[in-house]
Amino acid sequence: MGDGRKKGLARRWGCGRAGGRPNAVDLMKGGSIQLVIYTPAGAHSLSDEKAIRRTAIAYRLPCITTMSAAKAVAEALASRRRDPIRVWSLQEIHGEAATTPATS
Repeated sequence: MGDGRKKGLARRWGCGRAGGRPNAVDLMKGGSIQLVIYTPAGAHSLSDEKAIRRTAIAYRLPCITTMSAAKAVAEALASRRRDPIRVWSLQEIHGEAATTPATS
């Protein structure tokens, strides 16, 4: 099992159930994992996949199963860190004052 840090995101890999303890399921149950990115590596990983996905659902953890989805999530998280979410009213977007009375 490896650990690493890159741009503030912790990552672990090789944490299948057969890889010893603590494994991915143990880490999810212990609250150490907030996002699961699990890309199955063939038929032999089916039991790991079922256990990891079931635990992710039981602990309400987002579970991503494709690399394209993982890339999209990583880009969205990076964007969120760079640019905070901003909210505008329709009046602000269209240049009208929010206090303009409605006419009937």
